[in-house]
Amino acid sequence: DTETNNIRLGNKFGIVGTAAYTGMSISQYAGTTAGHKPMIDFNRSRGSADGTMTSVAADDGLGEIIFRGSDGSNFEDGAAIRAWVDGTPADDATDMPGRLTFHTSADGDTSLHERLRITSAGKVGIGEDTPLGTLHVKEGDSGVSSADAEQDTLFLENNGNAGLTIATPNANTGYLTFADPEDSNVGQIIYRHGGTNANSMGFFVNTAERLRIDSDGDLIHTATNKTLSLVTTANVSNAGTKIAFFGADRYETNEEFASIRGLLTSNSGGAGNKQNGGLQ
Repeated sequence: DTETNNIRLGNKFGIVGTAAYTGMSISQYAGTTAGHKPMIDFNRSRGSADGTMTSVAADDGLGEIIFRGSDGSNFEDGAAIRAWVDGTPADDATDMPGRLTFHTSADGDTSLHERLRITSAGKVGIGEDTPLGTLHVKEGDSGVSSADAEQDTLFLENNGNAGLTIATPNANTGYLTFADPEDSNVGQIIYRHGGTNANSMGFFVNTAERLRIDSDGDLIHTATNKTLSLVTTANVSNAGTKIAFFGADRYETNEEFASIRGLLTSNSGGAGNKQNGGLQ
């Protein structure tokens, strides 16, 4: 068809070759704007004859790219990308909800299994065909059927234990960071594998480290460099276990103890210590 630059063939078009690189290349040289680009166009109608336009329906296939390899006897399916109708199209020119699915076959298997999908809502499911979050990673069914709307950006699921790992080399740090438009790291939870304060976990609020758990398991208030300890006051009238911050020498005054958010009460004076805390 010389007028429309179209070439129409029968039901199939095949390229067969023995060269190291056999295939098809689409090149466009007259592309003067960003919208000019080579294209592979898949079109699907439910019509019964050539040229018949009948609306497709939910879950109809729209196209497929399949990758096969020879097992010595036949070409077997190895992977595929498929496009589907993801909902009910409206009978107009503006509505065609679609999804993409990505499939692979496992070792020892020639059947294709869906591994990942992108829905018409833009959600991504890995191992899940109805993603509950923007990204839903599923290893097994937990029985959970919905996610909190405020906490569904990432949804991890398994039928047993589920977890998230942040891995770094021995000398580096893993970060879990909270950001806002004014600050890219206003809050953080970090784990230092090496360097200063190696094997410690830090808790940052308003861009500064406020608490640290060191490699010995001590909890340190980083603003004052004091260690949080449990103080047993068994030898005073008001016996019990209280929480106190100690400096490097483990001694502070009763007044300093009493200032810790009302958890501790001041004695008549003098110095406290880790054994009795000087507390009532």
